[in-house]
Amino acid sequence: MNTALQKFSAWVLLAGLSLVIAACGGGGGGGGGGGAVPMATISVATKGVIQGASVTVHQLLSDGRTGSLLGSGGAGVGGVYSVDIPSSQTVGPLLVTVAGQTGAKRDVSVPGATTPVDFTAAEAYHAVANNVAPGQIITVSILTEAAYKKLQQILTVSPALATPARIAGAVDAANARIAALFGIDNLLADPAGDTTYQAALLILDQMIIDLAPGNTVTLLNLINPAFANVASPAYQTYLNALIAAANKAALANPALAAEIQAIVALASAPPAEPDWTDLTAPTAPSNLAATTTSLTASTSSVALSWSPATDANGIAGYDVYRDGAKIATVTTVAYTDQPLANNATYNYFIIAFDAAGNRSVASSSLAVPVAVAATDVTPPTAPGNLSASTFALSQTTSSVVLMWSPATDNKAVTAYEIYRDGSLIATVATPGYTDPLVSISTTYLYYVVAMDAAGNRSVPSNQLSVTPNQPSLGVVVNGQLSTGIIVLPGSDVIAPTAPSSLTATTFALTATTSSVVLSWSPSTDNTAVIGYEVYRNGVRISTVAAPGYTDPSVASGSTYTYFIMAFDAAGNRSIASNQLLVTPNQPSLGVTVNGQLSTGIISLPIPDVVAPTAPSNLSAVVSAVTATTSSVVLSWTPSTDNVAVTGYEVYRNGVRISTVTVPGYTEPSVTAGVQYTYFIMAFDAAGNRSIASNQLIVTPQPGSLNVIINGQLIF
Repeated sequence: MNTALQKFSAWVLLAGLSLVIAACGGGGGGGGGGGAVPMATISVATKGVIQGASVTVHQLLSDGRTGSLLGSGGAGVGGVYSVDIPSSQTVGPLLVTVAGQTGAKRDVSVPGATTPVDFTAAEAYHAVANNVAPGQIITVSILTEAAYKKLQQILTVSPALATPARIAGAVDAANARIAALFGIDNLLADPAGDTTYQAALLILDQMIIDLAPGNTVTLLNLINPAFANVASPAYQTYLNALIAAANKAALANPALAAEIQAIVALASAPPAEPDWTDLTAPTAPSNLAATTTSLTASTSSVALSWSPATDANGIAGYDVYRDGAKIATVTTVAYTDQPLANNATYNYFIIAFDAAGNRSVASSSLAVPVAVAATDVTPPTAPGNLSASTFALSQTTSSVVLMWSPATDNKAVTAYEIYRDGSLIATVATPGYTDPLVSISTTYLYYVVAMDAAGNRSVPSNQLSVTPNQPSLGVVVNGQLSTGIIVLPGSDVIAPTAPSSLTATTFALTATTSSVVLSWSPSTDNTAVIGYEVYRNGVRISTVAAPGYTDPSVASGSTYTYFIMAFDAAGNRSIASNQLLVTPNQPSLGVTVNGQLSTGIISLPIPDVVAPTAPSNLSAVVSAVTATTSSVVLSWTPSTDNVAVTGYEVYRNGVRISTVTVPGYTEPSVTAGVQYTYFIMAFDAAGNRSIASNQLIVTPQPGSLNVIINGQLIF
């Protein structure tokens, strides 16, 4: 903390209000870090404080006299003083006094001065304040003492202000008048946030040293008559002393030289004394408006503007209120309040005041919502086309795979609730659900409800009646018997786990058709998984031995639902994988997978529309590079084409990672212990692409031990 700003510092905590009042002596400039700070940090400010002073808080009566004592405090460690006052007295006006007494000491920050010096019983600083808010910091300084004396003068010149209804305006006017003589924004604010305030206190500090005897009483005897009438000889005497002290202060504190010179310029042409007999309040500010601007993900600013108030003697300023508490005083018809927490509504109004302290009635109140999400009351549409496929698990149980068309919403559909016989059994994020275990020959009634982030729910989908039958018979869906259920397992009755992480990559073949490359994570089984059944729209379209399948030709613009089921040698089948909705779009647009549009589909061929054959026999050799990384050498049998194959695209986990011109590619570094799925697509000079090769799952093991390829451990 700057030593000058620490000078004559005393701290008063009004318990119950979290109000901190800092008493700064004759000086206190400097470059930040000091001044009035919360109680939590004052414990370190042991140098430059007023030690052993008496601190009291009184009511301020409407005629300016001292009222009832509300609380007092004695010396504390490091010059910290605690005063308890009733919370009911916070409206004020309050009179805070920091008084010298026997043994009280204060530091002097001017170079060469003797320090500390006595803070005598003849010395005291006062501050008057209205509407003390919890957590508010008030500075008590020689300038607030001057404002207190100015209040006494104002009430003498205009006794009509000495009423309960007008005393608050007179208090504000006195503080504002002394602040205006130095160009300070707020006399009661922390000087650490106002370099002009710091510069003013440095000049006054130097003036105390220059005067004889050098104490605060001598300085106050100089400045109070001067501030009473800026056109008087007393003011010229004060001005001469101020200029001399300012020159010394600027040399000693070059960082504040510009502010010091600005104070001298203002003091040389001070603003005229207000007409304290003016009792006419300004008109109310009007047309209060606000504009909000996002600052961060959680905060915003509110820029306020309003039409000026009018007054016969001019408007001195405007007080800005948020949610009933004054947050700022400005001299223009605009103010920006920031930062503010998002997702809240703030209420503002403005009060105008003139130099005599008369205050207008409040402007109209303005409620400003800040990043408050509009209430969404629109439910999603109902899910459509609910259908089911049933798979026997044992002689008495089956699983039911449900499918439906996606719902739509004005915002977004966030989930689907699945109901069986009127009870909620599951919530899923995308269309599709497998009811894992139901009883054969029992009829179940299913329906689905969509919902959005606001909790709006759609009307139910169509209701679907499902009755799984004996394995050799089939399943009844909405009264129709579907045969062809595969025979039950024999001694092995444990089904594989469900395939997981089903994903798709779509490639345009023509203007109206595409291929869909499916990949998924392998299932596991107590014996061995021997194959996977691929389903599109609830119908089995293929059986493969390893994870991965290419649906060779589907219509662009149509939505397809895919899922996978694993099976073992005994005929046990897993429940279905996650269901995946795929909508191939026009070649130039992209493909929609689970509602997300993926662009970048390669343009159509021009005259040659015959695609190469698919690469085949994709295999891999893995070599350890480090303890945690490996290289993967891929090779495959070449494709053929009616013209010529010009290259191959290499895909890992559905993402193209390279393009080569010969059947082979080395991926230089992958992470050991992580599973990767590879496939290859051939293309010709016209841009025709083959369907994908067989998919190959490779899991390099740590170090030089081994590698898993398509579930087989290779040593």
